[in-house]
Amino acid sequence: MLDVGCGYAGLLIAMKEAGAKSLAGIELYPPRLEWGAKRLKSLGYEARLLEMDVCGPEAPATLGKFDVILAQDVIEHVDDPRTTIDHLCRMLRPEGAIYMQVGNKFSPDQLMADHHCRLPGITMLSRAQAVEYFTTRKHVPENCYAVGYWREEKYYRNVFRHFGVELERVDKYPTTEHVLWYASAISAMCIQLKQDLWPDLRPALGARMKRRMTKIAELYVQAGQQLGEIAKKQPEQLAEACDAFAGRVLNQLLRFVGKRTAANGGRA
Repeated sequence: MLDVGCGYAGLLIAMKEAGAKSLAGIELYPPRLEWGAKRLKSLGYEARLLEMDVCGPEAPATLGKFDVILAQDVIEHVDDPRTTIDHLCRMLRPEGAIYMQVGNKFSPDQLMADHHCRLPGITMLSRAQAVEYFTTRKHVPENCYAVGYWREEKYYRNVFRHFGVELERVDKYPTTEHVLWYASAISAMCIQLKQDLWPDLRPALGARMKRRMTKIAELYVQAGQQLGEIAKKQPEQLAEACDAFAGRVLNQLLRFVGKRTAANGGRA
C-alpha cells in the first residue's frame, strides 16, 4: 500500500497493524519523513519512504503499482489536482482501492473558519483571491499559503471516473435528523454574517464571500422545505435526498473509497 503525503507515518503504522504486507510512503517535507522513518524503525516495521511530489511526471513510473492507495488531506494542497488524480489512478492495480479524504468547501464549519487558515469565507474564493485574502489578513508572503484548490464532490467523481476509478462516499446521511443537526451551525453563520468580517480586504472580495455564504444558508432553508414535501409525497426517496444534501453540502469532510476494475482502465 502507498500513503501519499505520509507525514509522520501514522497511517503507515495503522495499515501495517491492520495487515498490510508491504508499505510505501511519499512526503514533500523532509523533517516529517525523517520522523516517520524513526517511528517505523522503532516498531520494527519496514517501509519504502521517498521525498517526492505526487504531481511530478516521474511519480507513477518510480513508485509502481499498488493494491491500496491512501490520500488523506492531500488533494486540497497540490498545485495540480487533475494530474494528481491521474497519477493516483495510474498507480492503482486492477481491483485495487483508493481512499481519499478532503475538506468540503460548502460546509458551514469550513465557511465560518476553514480547517487550514481559520478564516471565514475563504473556501468560496478562487485560489488567487484566497491568496490575496490570506496574505492581507496574516501579513505574510504568498508562498506561506499552503492550500491548493477547493473543489466539490462532483469534480472529484468526474475526474476519477475519467481516469478509470469510480468513487463512493463513505459517510451516509439518510435521515432528516442528519440535516437538522446542522441548523445551529447555519444559524451561527447567519449571525456571523451580520458583522463586518472582512474590513481589511477589497470590498469586492468581502461581498463575494458574504453573497456565497448567504446562498448556502438559503439553500439550507429551501432543502428543509423540499425534504418536508418529499417526506409527504415520495417517502421512498427521502433517504437519498437527505444524504445528497447533507453529504455534499453540510458535512465538513468528503471521504471516498474508489475501486479500479479490470474493465475500467481509464482514458489518457
